[in-house]
Amino acid sequence: MHLEFSSTRPPGPPTADRPWQRSYWPGGATVVIGLALLLPDGWGAAMLGQFVTVIGGCLLGNAIVARRRLAAVGSREPRQWTITDDGLRSGNRLGSVYWTWNQVHRVVEHPDVYLLYPSDSPHTATFDVPRDALTPDQDSEFRAFLTARGLLPHT
Repeated sequence: MHLEFSSTRPPGPPTADRPWQRSYWPGGATVVIGLALLLPDGWGAAMLGQFVTVIGGCLLGNAIVARRRLAAVGSREPRQWTITDDGLRSGNRLGSVYWTWNQVHRVVEHPDVYLLYPSDSPHTATFDVPRDALTPDQDSEFRAFLTARGLLPHT
């Protein structure tokens, strides 16, 4: 087997990106409500206003991070993958990673990525193989290879 392809997909497991997380509206509205609660006199309203304002600030911070992550994905330098019978290599001009098949103990299959683990612990580093960059023939060849090695169940 010899597969070569490239992709701009970010490394690692898939992330759940919800559209509301990129919007400034939930955070901005929550801050305004919190500030409005600070206006009336009273200890309870002031405490609630401070709490709601902090929550709004957290939502605004989350929107900033989600937008930066989206912008980074758009300008990501592509990585090149080479998969052979001996091992896997992924890298770009900044560096590369090489794993032999002896290092791969477990594979988790997602709709958009194969995650290869060096141990049974879910907290170890992964080697990701994006499926969107694979042609259907390459994907079936790679899946058959993983199944033959006992890393994926027979279907």
